[in-house]
Amino acid sequence: MFVVVVVVVVVVIIVVVVVVVVIVVVVVVAVVVVVVVVVPSLLLTKLSSSSSSSFLLLLPPLFFFFFLLFSSSPPPPPSPPSPPPRRFLLFLLLLLSLYNSYYMDKGIANSVCKACEFGRYADSVRSSSCVNCVKGKHVATTKSTSSSDCKACPSGRFGDEKGLKLCKDCYVGRYMTRDFTGQTLNTDCTKCEQGRYENQVGQLDRCKYCPIGKFMPAGTQESTSLSSCQLCPSGKFQNMQKMTSCESCVKGKYQEPTTTGAVKSDDCLLCQAGYWSDESALSSKHDPRPNDPVNDNPACKACGGGTFPAGEGLIIKDDCGKCSAGLFSLGLVPPACNTKEECCKDCVKGTMKPKNLIF
Repeated sequence: MFVVVVVVVVVVIIVVVVVVVVIVVVVVVAVVVVVVVVVPSLLLTKLSSSSSSSFLLLLPPLFFFFFLLFSSSPPPPPSPPSPPPRRFLLFLLLLLSLYNSYYMDKGIANSVCKACEFGRYADSVRSSSCVNCVKGKHVATTKSTSSSDCKACPSGRFGDEKGLKLCKDCYVGRYMTRDFTGQTLNTDCTKCEQGRYENQVGQLDRCKYCPIGKFMPAGTQESTSLSSCQLCPSGKFQNMQKMTSCESCVKGKYQEPTTTGAVKSDDCLLCQAGYWSDESALSSKHDPRPNDPVNDNPACKACGGGTFPAGEGLIIKDDCGKCSAGLFSLGLVPPACNTKEECCKDCVKGTMKPKNLIF
């Protein structure tokens, strides 16, 4: 009988000990939950004046905590005091991460933490607003947690506002060299120089050239289209790009009035035999109104009476072929007459012509 009593007493003692241990464990868990989870959540609730949002924020860390607690293997034998368990530290990190990169909008009742929008970041917990990236920078993702997430505007773009998702392209008529980043104004983009244009945004390194056969008037800058480049007029040509003027056909040469945009000197033609010119940039084969005092169309000039065709591309009148004394001509040109013998005629009886007379 005595043995039975002893066994019963021992069992009761063991049960009591187990109950006490369980109660202690529950109390410890409750204290940890209150200190680590409930208190921060209540503080966040006070900041946002929202009880429902705190309850929603409380669920993820609670589930994670109990998962860590009850999924662990049986405890090892007692050992000397050691640093906090790794799982508990992981739980604390998770809890902190829930509040970082989010913010609580004070102006909205029953709100929840929101991810920072494009162009903004939150670098601390319990933020009530996100911070804009500064001018010259941007961030194209949400939930940014640091100012280092804001990247400098790349070359060819600029940021003239805070909180940009994407930087703005340099406007047409401008460009930016590749080593320039983080620019804040469109004026940081360089204007296209004379003889160049740019019809696309975000251009790098240089603007497009005016092509050969065209020019851009001097003083023209920030041109935005190819139409800013003008065709070389008749009597001129241009065989190089990015020019602000055209080259003139030399003396003794001309172009047809309909010829524009010439790209080489060979586009200038020699004044035909029986004509001459001491001017450059001629835009006509000959002047259809030689007696008109207003010469709107510079052209090769006829050698005139008393001469014959002596060659092409003459640049002074004295180079025109002259009929000998006693001979005259009407100043005809090919194909009416081609040689001295065909063009120069004998003076009739009773008339004369001095040597080298030209009229």
